[in-house]
Amino acid sequence: HAPIKNGYFELFHPEEQCQIWITHAQSSLEIDMTYTQDENTYLGLSYIETEATRKHDQGASSPELQDWRSTRSLPSDGKVYGLCRAHEPIHAVNVLLFQDFFFNYLSVQNRTAYFDLLKSVQNFDEQTFMRELYPVLAEILHCPFQGNAKSLFMKSRIYDIAARLIALCDKEREESGVSLSPFDIR
Repeated sequence: HAPIKNGYFELFHPEEQCQIWITHAQSSLEIDMTYTQDENTYLGLSYIETEATRKHDQGASSPELQDWRSTRSLPSDGKVYGLCRAHEPIHAVNVLLFQDFFFNYLSVQNRTAYFDLLKSVQNFDEQTFMRELYPVLAEILHCPFQGNAKSLFMKSRIYDIAARLIALCDKEREESGVSLSPFDIR
């Protein structure tokens, strides 16, 4: 519970099976963000901007932006390590898509297909992954709307992310036919 110097946290729950967390804040103390990942079946996506990125033209989709970071969380019992430095602004979006989201809305009808999706997402290289998802995650972070318009916007972006993930996985499956990770292949 570090004191927040300024800023805010928002939680959007556009569907019962997903969450969007948005953070624009600054703490007066360092915050240890280390946590033990739980074994719930969800896909988590995080996008974090630094001040240098925010000063760059927001309309640019240049892959040269060096200061953003992204993470992917999959069900595991591992630890995730992080530290938010004191007096440094935090601008981040976290999207959690739970297993039922895929089952209910995307016609993924069995656990095997769902875990194949998770495995594909885990195997994407960072550049491919973020080239597809950076624009959508940045739009979420910089949403200009309020109230009902904002809620509808967030819901639409959840479906956009899911569609892009499914399309990437379908493309990978068609191209490779091999279910090995890039590390295993090397």
